[in-house]
Amino acid sequence: MAPVNWHVAGKDTKYCKFGNYGSQGSGKTTTMAWVARLIARLAEKKQVYMVDSEGGSDYVANIFEATMN
Repeated sequence: MAPVNWHVAGKDTKYCKFGNYGSQGSGKTTTMAWVARLIARLAEKKQVYMVDSEGGSDYVANIFEATMN
């Protein structure tokens, strides 16, 4: 196993990835859209990228359109 290269924390840009699990219709996509929107607002960012492996997430676009501008 290769050694871990630790370094001192700085103020450079960091990104985060989230995953969630739940049954169909439990609100996974909507919940993660709101989480992404909140993080973007706190970080004063205007862009959020979303990857939908199954398609059909167009219904959450209004969460970003109404609040990211």
